[in-house]
Amino acid sequence: MEELTEIPSQIRDAIANVNAHQPTPHTPHRDAVLMEAAKSPPTRAAPRTSPLCTDRTRANAAIKERQILLDIELGHKVFNDDTPHSEMAHSLQKVLTNMQGPEGPSLQVKALTHIQNGGYIVEMATTEAATWVRDPIRKLILTESLGGNVQVKDRTYNLLIPFVPITTRIDNQAILRNIERTNNIPTNSIVQMKWIKDPCRRERNQRVAHALMSLNIPQAANKLIEHGLYLDHGRLRPRKDKREPIRCLKCQHWGHMAKACPEEKDTCGTCGGEHRHSNCNSYRTFFCVNCRTNEHSSSNKECPEYILQRDALNAHTPENLMPYFPTEEPWTQVSLPPKSSEPIIHSQPPPPSTPHNRSPAPMEQRTIDWMME
Repeated sequence: MEELTEIPSQIRDAIANVNAHQPTPHTPHRDAVLMEAAKSPPTRAAPRTSPLCTDRTRANAAIKERQILLDIELGHKVFNDDTPHSEMAHSLQKVLTNMQGPEGPSLQVKALTHIQNGGYIVEMATTEAATWVRDPIRKLILTESLGGNVQVKDRTYNLLIPFVPITTRIDNQAILRNIERTNNIPTNSIVQMKWIKDPCRRERNQRVAHALMSLNIPQAANKLIEHGLYLDHGRLRPRKDKREPIRCLKCQHWGHMAKACPEEKDTCGTCGGEHRHSNCNSYRTFFCVNCRTNEHSSSNKECPEYILQRDALNAHTPENLMPYFPTEEPWTQVSLPPKSSEPIIHSQPPPPSTPHNRSPAPMEQRTIDWMME
């Protein structure tokens, strides 16, 4: 019995001695790595780079820097459906030439495009010319020179800001200027902020809500995305507001909006009934109008038809896959890695190891066998 009681301590001492003097195992992979290292000296690994955006994305970003948006009201004497396109471009070029002056850049109109909301996009020949015209005083001069009923609008870069305290008065211009100073971005770069959800529909105990911030300088928007937004002694994480496929809220089909819908009756986006979504009283009843299935609603982000529309939009708009607004700086011209289409496999963790159910390690088992022999 005395000899048996001394065996466990002898085994532990033997295991410690073997582990201390155990030689490094030789494997084919290890031998090949050592042989390759002996042939060539170690070199510093190259920094990991993200894939750059396509040339088309860079070209689109450069074109946007040269564009000016004109919001035209109905009844304008020059910009209307009866005026030929060439005459409108000639009138605009004449006004810009009179504004140029001796120190201003060359104000040459390269293209004039009519957009769906009734306005026009003016593409200048250079970025300097567009920046020169965007000056607040020159915008007023341009508006008056065009005969009124015209508004020069800035191109906005929208950020989605989650968990903004509802006590923040985002409609106050003084608050917006204070946010600019706190985050060290240019003055008047924040055009507006608005709540995504109607404040009248908030819960009683709700303390934070999502907001949408519009900026007129892409560099300022990228800075907030990279470093965060400091607001009320808190740090928020804005992200780029990406384009989503257009879904009609009247018929629930893709590709058009409710104001252009040819259908006469409303279709619910939850249950598929002939009523508006706001008037739906069905409990846990789903029907997708596009997939014709009861497994999900028409607004579900996992809908196969939505995924097809989203992928087609991302392929047509590469900027949608970029976390930053692309500018001339290379670090903004990166794309997000593709999302995996493989389903998530849920697994159970292994049971905790206890002294009763723990199996000995391979080396420990061989040592025990040797001692028992």
